[in-house]
Formats: sequence, C-alpha cells, structure tokens
Amino acid sequence: PHILDWLINLAPQAHRYEMRELYKRLQNVWMAYLRGQIVLMLVVGIVFTIAWVIIGIPGALVLGALAGLFTLIPDVGPFLAVALAFGVALLEGSNWIPLSNAWVAGIVAATYLVLINLKNFFLRPIIMGRSLRMNEALIFISIMIATILEGIMGALLVVPVLASVAVLMEYLRRRILGLPAFEE
Repeated sequence: PHILDWLINLAPQAHRYEMRELYKRLQNVWMAYLRGQIVLMLVVGIVFTIAWVIIGIPGALVLGALAGLFTLIPDVGPFLAVALAFGVALLEGSNWIPLSNAWVAGIVAATYLVLINLKNFFLRPIIMGRSLRMNEALIFISIMIATILEGIMGALLVVPVLASVAVLMEYLRRRILGLPAFEE
C-alpha cells in the first residue's frame, strides 16, 4: 500500500483519482485472470478424474487433482500429470479393463492427448475470454505465439498482460480524444 500511494502521488494532484481508478481496473484484470485460472484448474481436475475413473486407474482422484493443479504451468504441468498417470497405469493397470498394463498406459496417453488438446484449443480460450471479456480467438493466437517466442512464462503471462495493455490503451485513447477517462 505504501508503494502504491507513493506511485500515485508521483502523478499531478488533478490526475491522482484517475491513477487510482486505473490501478483498480488493472487489478481487476489480474484478479479475473486468476479466477479464470482457478476455474480452468477445477474443470481440468474434474475431467481428468472422470477419465481416469472410467479407465480404472488406481488413485484416479489424486491423479485428477494433480492434473488440475499442474494446469497452472502451461505445457509442462499437464505433461507431468499424465506422466504420473501413465506410470500408475503401467505399474498397476486398470481395475476393470481386462487388458495388459501396457495397453492401459497407451489408453491413458491417448486420453491425455485428446483431453489436453480440447483444453488448449477450446476450454482455455473460452474460460479466459469470458473471465477477461476478450475475444477467444485472440487469446488462443496470443497463447500460441507467446509459447513459441517466450516459452512457458510467455504462455502464462500473455493473457493478463494483453488485457492490461487493452485497459491502458483505452484509457489513453479516451484521454487523447478529450473524453472522460473512464466509462461509468
């Protein structure tokens, strides 16, 4: 709070209200992103738990919860989660599918590929788009470009940074055109 007050006090007196409001709007963007990530983690955890239960992997609830938790780390997290499920399937097999452990592990890998692609191509852009009120296609393309150019951290941060830039640009546009700084 002291650093925030110090930064806001750097602005001229007439603009301090706008700076505080701009800070609140940026804070709302990052909180909406966090809520979207939590929703995504819950959905992924539930879907993977259901998939592992259907396949019959022992410890499906724990493995599904780990898949949801690891979703926070793009690309690497889900891979680690399926590696655990793959290992369990390879060692333990299925509780009710009468196939060898290797076949069950193959089914786990195939299920992972289908579900993770659904998450990356549909679910994540939709959840983030609705959380941040942004176009889903823009989010999808941004994540793909950031992953290629900047790796995991780029993929993790591109969406809230892009939404923050949109808030700042709207503020600047309104100020340049002589409009009130913020829409009510």
